[in-house]
Amino acid sequence: MRRYPAALFTLIALAASATACGRARALESFTLAPSDLIIAESRGCSAECRVVTPQQRTCTVRDYGCRVVCTSLPQCRTDGATMLKVCAVVKDQF
Repeated sequence: MRRYPAALFTLIALAASATACGRARALESFTLAPSDLIIAESRGCSAECRVVTPQQRTCTVRDYGCRVVCTSLPQCRTDGATMLKVCAVVKDQF
């Protein structure tokens, strides 16, 4: 998995927690389109993804005490119309 700077990870986590974005906790599933990305995983947190259809992947948070936060990036349109969604698997603070 490609690693990104901690500042980017923090920015996305803050933006995602401030918006109405998809969230899943351990052993819960979330859906990704083919162009959507998981861009970061905290140490000890991971997600497993499986292809359901060519247009959809279902991912599951594998570790307890972790969750996924996702947000759409309106400025990033993969096919000219669909917004790119990015996700981070992070430690749950609760």
